[in-house]
Amino acid sequence: MAKKTSKHYATVRSTELGSVAENQALRVLQVDQELSKMNRRLYRMGRFYECKIDIKPNAVGNYEIYALRDDWAVQKGFAMAMQHYLENTMDEREAMSKTQLARWADFRVDHGVASPLNTLVAKYHDQNMAPLLLTTGNFELANVVDAAGTTRTFTWSPAPAGTEYSILNEYDRAGDAQNSPENLSAPGPYENIDATRDAATYDHLEQDGNQPPYDRNTVNQSRPFVKIATLGSGAVAQKLSTGFFTAPCGIIVIVGPQSDWDSASASFSVKSGDYKGVHAPPMLETKTVNRTRKVVK
Repeated sequence: MAKKTSKHYATVRSTELGSVAENQALRVLQVDQELSKMNRRLYRMGRFYECKIDIKPNAVGNYEIYALRDDWAVQKGFAMAMQHYLENTMDEREAMSKTQLARWADFRVDHGVASPLNTLVAKYHDQNMAPLLLTTGNFELANVVDAAGTTRTFTWSPAPAGTEYSILNEYDRAGDAQNSPENLSAPGPYENIDATRDAATYDHLEQDGNQPPYDRNTVNQSRPFVKIATLGSGAVAQKLSTGFFTAPCGIIVIVGPQSDWDSASASFSVKSGDYKGVHAPPMLETKTVNRTRKVVK
């Protein structure tokens, strides 16, 4: 019997990070974009990237790591936004030939973080082992034209501009849970017909559990990020790696000292997998949308 050999994916999955702008404490790492630049191929945004962040033991200060929440609201909100994008652009797509459509187009949304220019990018090295930042790449946001003729993009921010749609705000409008039953009845039917039927028991069965076990009004759309870890070698945080965690849309936010990014030598890695060499399951599997507005998978 022939011996099975493991498949090798020629993929760069980890590298040191450099900073485009110094003297900034809050920075954004867009994993799909850095993988695209490092490997010279398209990595799509709508994926659950399994990543980890590491820093050197001599890093000064602490580094707080955040990512989008890995929950059903983020996943379904992204799917809804993409569906409406496909519907909005359907007529133009049908009028164009395949050769006219942009080859590396992707449904990209804005990360929504308050400091959009403070980005972290991958480092490569030249023949002298000098670090070079990979700053070149085309990553345009998907946009649509609304009923008023305004061009809009999509964002994870809960406070969108007039030219943006907030993904979680829009999804929340479709997903607010209602009290069930909404109108409580009193008294219960035939509650006095025999001694075994008790009014208090009717109230318990109807009222205790008729509201959802979460804040249905504000938390979902106004708090899109979750804290992964605090890294550092000082007394407050004695931890140098996050371990692997899920980063929906490949969005990672790092809050740390305003300087010392180079000496910290922060690096990121993506777990090996079958999506172009990395582990990144799709957030949705929508291929197209037909004229009846049904998602075709």
